[in-house]
Amino acid sequence: MGDVRAFANPRNQVKPPDKGSFPLDHMGVCKAMRDKWVACMKNHDWDSGKCRPESAAYLRCRMANNLMSPEEIAKLGFSNAEWNQAELIYCEK
Repeated sequence: MGDVRAFANPRNQVKPPDKGSFPLDHMGVCKAMRDKWVACMKNHDWDSGKCRPESAAYLRCRMANNLMSPEEIAKLGFSNAEWNQAELIYCEK
């Protein structure tokens, strides 16, 4: 038999996620934040740029409840103003 690896395409190699795996929110701890984000996206024709504070609030909830590792806000792509606005949304829950 021939070597199977001879036919392997290097472009098809599976690469794990950068941040690793993350726990699912089985208890619905961040469901309210997720629902606010989805509602915002629906109201703005799925334009994510208009729902950045809601997105940040969802990530803030996940970090606060150990559903993802804490990360610097700049690495998540948010400004301090967006992160502060997200805190207000998160506190409304």
